[in-house]
Amino acid sequence: MPVSDLRRATGRFPDSRRLTTLIRKLTKGNERFAELWASGAVGAHREDRKIVEHPATGPIVVDCDVIIDGDAERKIVALTATPDSEDETKFRLAILSGVTAPRRA
Repeated sequence: MPVSDLRRATGRFPDSRRLTTLIRKLTKGNERFAELWASGAVGAHREDRKIVEHPATGPIVVDCDVIIDGDAERKIVALTATPDSEDETKFRLAILSGVTAPRRA
C-alpha cells in the first residue's frame, strides 16, 4: 500500500488504532517509509512502469495504470505492455501459460 493511500486512510479513519499501529511499525522499520511519511505529501498512484518476474517467461516490462473510485476506495490496476514489443509477446505468453508460481522439482 503506498504511503499516500495510508495518509488518506488516516484522514478518513483518524481514530483507528490498527492504522496508527501499522504506521508506527512502518515508520520504525522502514527508513524510506519514514522519510515519505514525514514529508506530509498526499498524492495518488496513477501510473508507473514495472518489471514483472514471471516464472514461465522471465522479466516483462509493463505499464501499470491505476483507476480509482475515490468515494468507494476501489482501485482497478491495468497492466499493459508496449504493442508489438518482445514484452507484449512475453506478456501474452505469460497469460496463456497459466503458471502462477514456480514449479517445484
